[in-house]
Amino acid sequence: MFYRIAKVTRGDYKSFCFSACSFRNVSSVLNLYQKFHDGKKLGLSKNLILRLAGEKLCLVVTNKQTQEIVGYSLYYFNARDRKEGTVHEGDTYLLPEYRGQGIGTAQRRHALYHFARCPFLKGVSSRVSLNNHASLKSNENLGFKPIERYFDRSMNEERVYMVCDLAPYRTQIRDGQRNKKDLEVRDYP
Repeated sequence: MFYRIAKVTRGDYKSFCFSACSFRNVSSVLNLYQKFHDGKKLGLSKNLILRLAGEKLCLVVTNKQTQEIVGYSLYYFNARDRKEGTVHEGDTYLLPEYRGQGIGTAQRRHALYHFARCPFLKGVSSRVSLNNHASLKSNENLGFKPIERYFDRSMNEERVYMVCDLAPYRTQIRDGQRNKKDLEVRDYP
């Protein structure tokens, strides 16, 4: 499916840039993954997605002043997504010193507009721990709706599976409209 998705376009938010994960960014993303996962390496399947389709399925956040990659989001298709016509937001991370400033939400909004350009996709899915209040609030602000609540034994946490319908994002692209939160981020439609 990823072969039918266009390359991620550049977007800007304050002093940050959102862009496709080019091959030269892969090592930075892998380093960030290890940092966020206590030294654990990215699994083979996601590593392949990153290397083969990173420019279509991975967005990096770069601090324009330092040129440092400070976060990323990696999307992929799992069995449920293929069946339901969605793409899964699998890994979304931002260095702690950049959290709480709207950067992550703006980056994810940029990704929603990116995937809204794919006519075969109905939505974007996400799984969030119920104790991750910041991510839950961000998801709600972006239009994600809870589909099911479950207990994840591997994480020992209550989680929620959420989906964001891409239709409103498509309408805004088609009509050349953006909501007030989108005004600072350029290059959507």
